[in-house]
Amino acid sequence: MEELPLPRAEEDGEHLYLEVRKEGVSTADAARWIASYYGCPMRDVGYAGMKDRHAVTRQWFSVPSTTEDVPPASAAFEVLAKHRGRKKLRRGELAGNHFEIRLREASVVPELPDRVPNFFGYQRFGHDNIASARSWLAERRRHRVSAFRRGLHLSVLRSLLFNEVLAARVRAANWSEAVDGDVLEGVYPTGPLWGRGRSPTGGEAAVIEQAALAPWCEVCEGLEHAGVRQDRRSLMVQASAMTARPCGDGDGVVLAFSLPAGSYATTYLGAVFQVTDEALEN
Repeated sequence: MEELPLPRAEEDGEHLYLEVRKEGVSTADAARWIASYYGCPMRDVGYAGMKDRHAVTRQWFSVPSTTEDVPPASAAFEVLAKHRGRKKLRRGELAGNHFEIRLREASVVPELPDRVPNFFGYQRFGHDNIASARSWLAERRRHRVSAFRRGLHLSVLRSLLFNEVLAARVRAANWSEAVDGDVLEGVYPTGPLWGRGRSPTGGEAAVIEQAALAPWCEVCEGLEHAGVRQDRRSLMVQASAMTARPCGDGDGVVLAFSLPAGSYATTYLGAVFQVTDEALEN
């Protein structure tokens, strides 16, 4: 997986940006390693998104530093490029991600779709993140957690509700086309990232949304009381740069595609294959 950064203009600044290739290392562990090398708190290390520890990934980090030195390379961690920037890299500040995935023992080269439902991937929910988040939401005034943990709980629950609405739209076969009362992103419909405020949907879109969320009214109310503001997310994800080819050594096929920020490769692949995550199963 390769992170696709946003265009940049500045060539100077107090932050050193590092493009890191890592394997078998989580984003948090890489940030901790960088913080230790430069002698700064981990909270000062910036990155645009979390990357799978089980994949070979390339992503950018920022760290406040006056030196141009970089951490030494290892089998798990290597700095590929660097440049200067004027501010800390923030979550979501990326154009997207490009994926290249090898399917071993596959003999058929599939046709890759350019549009799929924009479900949050099951990595967002883990083994017990939903249960933990619901438990915290019910006891949040008495059960204090860190700001990071609070944000994780809220994100998990908002993602859960979004997926419920999207699943209802998939069943109704209108996830990629507007119906009466939809809120659009471009020409495509959106679903709720639940929080405080009235839903801007109306008509048929509101009926579908309300029915999908009715079993989750306590979660909806809890999110509103937690103070998070309602937002929208596209129901459809548009892929680009899709290719599928046999492996050069004859063992399987290689799939490549790019997705915008916030979308999941497992969701995209799930539209073509039955996908399970052994890391979660084990």
